[in-house]
Amino acid sequence: MVCLLDLPVSLFIKKVMIDQVLDFIDEMRAGGLKVMVHCVAGRSRSPSITLLYLATRLNVLPTDSFEAAEEAFRRLYPNYSPTRGIREHIRRYWREYCEDGRRCRV
Repeated sequence: MVCLLDLPVSLFIKKVMIDQVLDFIDEMRAGGLKVMVHCVAGRSRSPSITLLYLATRLNVLPTDSFEAAEEAFRRLYPNYSPTRGIREHIRRYWREYCEDGRRCRV
């Protein structure tokens, strides 16, 4: 379990924390298990993690840009409304998450 604060700044969100979550989901799915990703309101943190997983690990959302992935994800999950902090973090590290995901799929 990761305690990810939903703040308007990305200062407290570390890439290693999100990497651990994405790796955990990979491990559970590889073992045939299902994973529930949740947060309090289901609008910011959990959908952001889900967007990252769908784009970078399952390759079902565009990876050319964060904005393209976000637009496609909003069609799947219209309630997606990330706080500025988590959105800023994902945008800043988008390329790295995509590269990490490619290595994980090999």
